[in-house]
Amino acid sequence: MGEAEEFRFEIMEDLTKSYRLSVKAQVIIFIFIMLGIIVGVYNIAFLAIELKIGAIVILAALIYPFIIKSVSNLSESIAMALYFGAMFSLTYLVLKFYTGQNIRDAALIFLFLEIMGIEMLHHLLERFRVEKTSKSYLLVAILSVPFFVALFYVLQPIGMFYAIIASIAITIVFAYAIMPERPF
Repeated sequence: MGEAEEFRFEIMEDLTKSYRLSVKAQVIIFIFIMLGIIVGVYNIAFLAIELKIGAIVILAALIYPFIIKSVSNLSESIAMALYFGAMFSLTYLVLKFYTGQNIRDAALIFLFLEIMGIEMLHHLLERFRVEKTSKSYLLVAILSVPFFVALFYVLQPIGMFYAIIASIAITIVFAYAIMPERPF
């Protein structure tokens, strides 16, 4: 991120600060919402315990950035911990209940987990969404290659030529979607 963009980002952060609740109020609201979710998920009798735990962790990761608007190292650390917990839970649940029979099914599962992981990271940590560095562009390129390969395996039944063309087009859209953007 350039110096001017970083300065504008800091100004916008300061402008929205007065409209936020205090950090204590944000934490109390988050705790009450999570207690409600825990009680609600716990009372669903037909779910296995690992589904209940996974649902709670994933819901905590999804709700956290909407409630906690404080920008600090602690809040980013908690967001990162929730991200890794949610991704571990999601991956564990998918692999535990996965019943696919061929490589196309595994490729589709991989695509799902890759897209969910990247979008949840963007959802929880704004820094990864807006910082434009050479490392972020390298990461986009690295993530696009397995995406292309997995998508090609999924699309192979439509024919080799059409699968390659469609995979290239969708991979370009994927790379553009995960590329860091400006905050304004």
